[in-house]
Amino acid sequence: MRFLPKTLAGLGVLGLVAGMTFVQPVFAQTAAPATAAPATTAPAPAAKPARRTRTAVAARPIPADMTCPGDKVVWVNTRSHKYRVQGQPLFGATKTGKFLCSKDADKEGDTPVKSKS
Repeated sequence: MRFLPKTLAGLGVLGLVAGMTFVQPVFAQTAAPATAAPATTAPAPAAKPARRTRTAVAARPIPADMTCPGDKVVWVNTRSHKYRVQGQPLFGATKTGKFLCSKDADKEGDTPVKSKS
């Protein structure tokens, strides 16, 4: 029995059932009643990991000297060139951005974020 490890070589030819459950050698003279291996239940599926969310920095307050007469103060994300008005998610809270008046943001070519309604 060169193909079996040394620890199993002296046991004879073995049949494997239900994973690593050993049964009687095939060449045994007396037939022992076959006992069914206890039914094992499949392990419960692993819980899904929590969904990763975007990391945002703490919302920045609007500077005191920032005034926009007759206009709204907006937060412009300088990477995406989208702007948000006060009350929208991520207003003042993206990693890169600045406060501007909405008219100035429009002049720069920034566009408003579409709100989900």
